[in-house]
Amino acid sequence: MPSQRRIALAVGTLLAVGLTILPAGAASATPVNDDLADAAPITLGWTVADLTGATVEAGEPTTCVEYDPDLSSYFYPTDASVWYSFTSTSTQTVHGAITDYQGEPSASAHVFRRVGGSLESITCADSHDRSNFFFHASAGEQFVIQVGSLAGAPPLDEATLFLGSLPAISNTTPQTATPLAVPSTTSQWTYGTDDELVEPYGCQPEDGAIMNDVWFRVTAPVTGPVTVDLTGSDFRVTFAVYRDQDLSAPVACPPIGSPVDGYPGTQAAITTFPASAGESFLIQVGGFYFGTGTAVVTVSQAPSAPPTVARTSPAVGLRAGGTVVTITGTGFTPTATVAFGGVPATAVTYVSPTTLRATAPRVASPRLVEVMVTTAAGTSPKALLAKFLYLR
Repeated sequence: MPSQRRIALAVGTLLAVGLTILPAGAASATPVNDDLADAAPITLGWTVADLTGATVEAGEPTTCVEYDPDLSSYFYPTDASVWYSFTSTSTQTVHGAITDYQGEPSASAHVFRRVGGSLESITCADSHDRSNFFFHASAGEQFVIQVGSLAGAPPLDEATLFLGSLPAISNTTPQTATPLAVPSTTSQWTYGTDDELVEPYGCQPEDGAIMNDVWFRVTAPVTGPVTVDLTGSDFRVTFAVYRDQDLSAPVACPPIGSPVDGYPGTQAAITTFPASAGESFLIQVGGFYFGTGTAVVTVSQAPSAPPTVARTSPAVGLRAGGTVVTITGTGFTPTATVAFGGVPATAVTYVSPTTLRATAPRVASPRLVEVMVTTAAGTSPKALLAKFLYLR
C-alpha cells in the first residue's frame, strides 16, 4: 500500500503543474459537474476530467461535428460527459486541447459561448483526429465546455483538457476585417485560427473551402486594376476577394488547387481585378487544407490613365461666373478637381466616372478657355471640345 507521504507528494506535484482536480463523489456516483447547471469553473491550464459514472442529461448536446475543406463532415457522439465553465479574464485567443490515454478516439471537447440564456456552439475537437482547437474570447466573456466520452468507444474514466492563451486575433470575421491602405504590405501570423467551416467558403468550396482564415478590407483610391499578392507567405496560403457587403460569390481568385490536383504553389497566390475609385473589397486569407503560418499581403493598384474631357455643356457662359457646366469624359473620380483656363471651379459634383458638374468661376475678361479635370492619375490633355467661352 502506498504511504501517506507518497500520496501527498503525488497530489502536491499535480497541483504544482496547474492540474484542476475535482472532488470525487461516492463510489459509482455521477461526477459533481455531470449536469450543465453544475459546470465546474476552471481557468487557463490543465484540467483532469473525471468521467467515471458520467451521463448525458436530457436536453444536453450529444454530438460534436467536425468538417474538412471538401465539406465532408465527421460526427462524434458522446454518451457520457461533464461540464466546465470558463470566463476569459482578457481579450485573447484561447488554445485548447483534449487528450486521453487509451490510444484511440475516445474523448471529445465541445465549446459553447453563453448568449443570454442559451448556448452558441463555437468549436469542438476529439482526442484522435483534431485534438487542438482555438476560439476568440473577449475580456469577461463566458463559455462552457463539455468534455465527453465518445459513444461506441471503450469506457473512458478520465480525459485531460488544456486551455492556454495566445495573442488575440481580432480579424477572423468579415465584420472585423483589418483595413489595408492601397498600396501597402502587411503580415499576419494565422496560427490560432480555428479549423471551423464557416461561410463564405472561398473560390472552390466543393473540395477546397478556405478555413483557418483572417480578413482584410481594401478601398480603391482611384479607378484601375487592383492586385492582391500573397506570394511572400511562408505556408500553403490561399485567398478569395469579395465585394464589400456582398459575400455571395468571390470576384477574384488565385489558382486554388484541390486534393486531386494538389497545391499550385505559393508563387501562384496572386490575382488582379478591376476596381472603381471608392469601391471596397474584402479579402479572405486562409490555408490550403488547414495550413497556417505567416501571411504576407501586398495590395497595389496600377497607375490609371489620366482623365479625358470629351465635351462641355453648355460651352458658353458669362464672365461673372456661376454657370453650371456638365463635363463628359473618362476617368473621373469623387475627388476630381476642375479648372477653367487654370482658375479652379467654385464647385464640383461627382456624378459618375464619365460625368462631372462644375460651376464656372469668375474671370476678368471675355475669353475662350480650356476646361481640364485633374485626378490622382493626372490632368486631362487639351481636347477640341474641352472648351468654355466666357462672354461679357
